[in-house]
Amino acid sequence: MTNPTHKVAPTRRFFLQASSLFVGALLLGGAGQLIGCGTASQLVAQRGEVFTPGAARVVLMSTSNNIVTVDVFNQTAYPLVIYRDLFMLSTATGMRSRMPGGVSNVYTVRPGGVHTVKVRFDLTGMRPGEQAALVFQNALIVNGQPLPLEPLPFVVQ
Repeated sequence: MTNPTHKVAPTRRFFLQASSLFVGALLLGGAGQLIGCGTASQLVAQRGEVFTPGAARVVLMSTSNNIVTVDVFNQTAYPLVIYRDLFMLSTATGMRSRMPGGVSNVYTVRPGGVHTVKVRFDLTGMRPGEQAALVFQNALIVNGQPLPLEPLPFVVQ
């Protein structure tokens, strides 16, 4: 019968502890890479604003990780309706819808007024140097008609 309180030689005990720590560190390091630990992708603006004279002006206020904040100015004589769910991110792999969140999805801006809009996008799979653009097609409406506005360009870092 073996003694349950048997002793391991001190040098062997040190080797077992050190090798266990080393293997554990390797496993944790590999798991960190598998689950995407590290720096997250971030959008960096290539322009600070886009506009259509007499219609609308969109000014970039900030980008923070995957959140883009813009001010939308109504430069018409009629109310401007903003459909936040129709703000899209154009990427090399296709269009991405905004991620859910926030209080409201539709805003009305009086003539000459401004409204701040925040949209969050999933940037998973985007690589540094990749081009992207915030697209407003059908998102800004006056008198039932979408306002023509070019996309706001970004690059991923």
